[in-house]
Amino acid sequence: MHRGCFILYAALFAVGPLAAGARAAEITFNQLRALAVESLRAGDVAYTPPSNKIVGRMLWVKDAGPFADRPDGGSLDYWLADGDLLKAVFLDQLAIEIRRQHLFARSRSQQVMDPYYRRMEAVVAAELTLAQQPGDDEEKQRQLDERLRQLGDLLQNGIDACARGMGLVGAFVEPGHDDGTLWLDHVFALDLPQQGQIGYGQIEQAVAQALRGQGLVFEAPKVSVSGGTLHVTDVELKVETMRALAPLEELVAELVKINLRRRQRFERPADRPMMDQIYLRMEAALRQQLDTLRRSGAATVAARRASLAEAAGKASEQEPPVQPVRSPLGRQLDAVLQQGINECAKRMGNLRIEYHRGQNAEPASDRPRVRLVAPPDTTIEFVYNTDHKLWSLAGRSEDAYPWKSHTAGDRVSLSGGYWFRLTYPSGVRASSYKKVAANDTELRFPSR
Repeated sequence: MHRGCFILYAALFAVGPLAAGARAAEITFNQLRALAVESLRAGDVAYTPPSNKIVGRMLWVKDAGPFADRPDGGSLDYWLADGDLLKAVFLDQLAIEIRRQHLFARSRSQQVMDPYYRRMEAVVAAELTLAQQPGDDEEKQRQLDERLRQLGDLLQNGIDACARGMGLVGAFVEPGHDDGTLWLDHVFALDLPQQGQIGYGQIEQAVAQALRGQGLVFEAPKVSVSGGTLHVTDVELKVETMRALAPLEELVAELVKINLRRRQRFERPADRPMMDQIYLRMEAALRQQLDTLRRSGAATVAARRASLAEAAGKASEQEPPVQPVRSPLGRQLDAVLQQGINECAKRMGNLRIEYHRGQNAEPASDRPRVRLVAPPDTTIEFVYNTDHKLWSLAGRSEDAYPWKSHTAGDRVSLSGGYWFRLTYPSGVRASSYKKVAANDTELRFPSR
């Protein structure tokens, strides 16, 4: 699997210390696989199916992942194991089953993938044995992480085999959820030449393609005037807040930001010709930087990979900074942009300036849309129905479930199948299963 893909997979399927103690029953692999099939058939799990297309001479695959219910990405909800080793293993099997049902639908590539799915299931069977045996949870987590890499390698190898069968030169696998950083992997894997030095025109084309895509997560520039002050929040890419960029990556990202500033204009129409000259000066600095990289042989995809590997090695030896440090190129571009903002403030009446390089804001959480309807003062607890079935197979008592608790009248974000436990004001308890469809706005529970 592509390295950037594996990093995100590790985030999606991360596992921690096992929450429950010794299990009363042991789950077989056949039971685990049957539960995955049944969960999909019943619609208990909301997800985005995998997709594939051919880009140039590369096979591009978007893997299965969380249900993408917002433009800035999907809610991870169900797809997080929340420290439960058993659920982490089930998620691996569930992902295999989703791919089997949806990836390369009705094509010869399904037959190519089938032996790879069987080998992946053998890895999951080993994970299941490991998760249920006695032992130190931290050591089990380490071994599960290693097997996660095996699953990623098998998936990549299978899709590479599909690409060869189509007469293509290679394949790029993108995870089913993007935190705003993987668009760079996409650019370097699909939109830029894989051999030789890269030219500025090629970067311009790759940036245009990135801006047409849907994986770019950024803070749009914002401007306001109050109390004699021009408040400017500059455009910022999510990837900038996650890690330091390799030199060629930085060049691509800065050109993306210049284009976003042109699209999301903050200056007055009368000031735009002046700001356009500022943007041209910034682009000239990028061209000069690219010339420097080309002279040193660093303007290649291979050099970018080597730079990332070196940075990863250094990061493993020390604590990473809270915020990546701005590079000399970045500071140079900031200074040119500041000159333009200063001129805008001067033309507006010598306003003071309050400038921020983005707000580092996380995407807004889902707005709760489903109202829980029950008698007043009723406590309504729930877990995912698939979790309930998995834990029931393992012999876990419902009292040990990590219930999410609400009261009648609350609004919550729900999607898929849930197992509910109600405690009425009289103390009477009742359990029920309910499935929440995309257009549901309330769930009604019986009176007792």
